[in-house]
Amino acid sequence: MQKAILQGFSFSKVFIIFFLFTSYIIPQEKRQKKNDKIIKKGVKMARKKYSAEFKVSVVLEVLKGEKSLNQIAQEHKVLPKNILNWKKQFLENAEIAMEPSKVVKEYKEQIKELEKSK
Repeated sequence: MQKAILQGFSFSKVFIIFFLFTSYIIPQEKRQKKNDKIIKKGVKMARKKYSAEFKVSVVLEVLKGEKSLNQIAQEHKVLPKNILNWKKQFLENAEIAMEPSKVVKEYKEQIKELEKSK
């Protein structure tokens, strides 16, 4: 079939057609895709906000250790760095869940100190 299509064309004509196709038509398509990406980059993308419930569920999934961080990030379509930040924040504030009265007392003391300094 291919021989029938190319019959009547010399090697040089086929080469010229191939060259024009690969140097003009294909790059034209790539350029269009590149322009589309530039336009998308130029538009300010809104930051995606995640609920506290979502963050906690993802962090708990990480802490279980059944899946890798990257697997969990792919499943939830979140950057691994975001998950690491959420995990750090979660662990830093775990004390609040265990001893809320202690934390409230500390905040009240800080408020009193600030009021005295005024």
